[in-house]
Amino acid sequence: MVARLRRAGTTRFKPKDVERASGVKLLPPDDPEVESKPRKSNAGKPLSPVLLIRGEHDGIASLDDLLEFYKKLPNPDRQFSILSGAAHALALSLDREQFWHVVHAFLTIPTRAGT
Repeated sequence: MVARLRRAGTTRFKPKDVERASGVKLLPPDDPEVESKPRKSNAGKPLSPVLLIRGEHDGIASLDDLLEFYKKLPNPDRQFSILSGAAHALALSLDREQFWHVVHAFLTIPTRAGT
């Protein structure tokens, strides 16, 4: 997958902030709908590893909100990464190589001993 991403061409366009442009208000973190999301994944099924990446200057997802969400994830197999200098559209940013590096490292991490 990484080799295919490296060979892929680059498409340049102005990033659009869909959430902000739509004018739709985001639900507050203490909303029952928001609070129930992390727990829904723990219905007796194996849990998938979770990678949460945030840009340092993300104006949509606050660090406090994401940390609160991260703490509530039921799976201990998780990683949280903050990319310095980046904003919200990480995969499209000028420093997107940092984003893909974190994704690649997450996808290729060795399994725990004994599993």
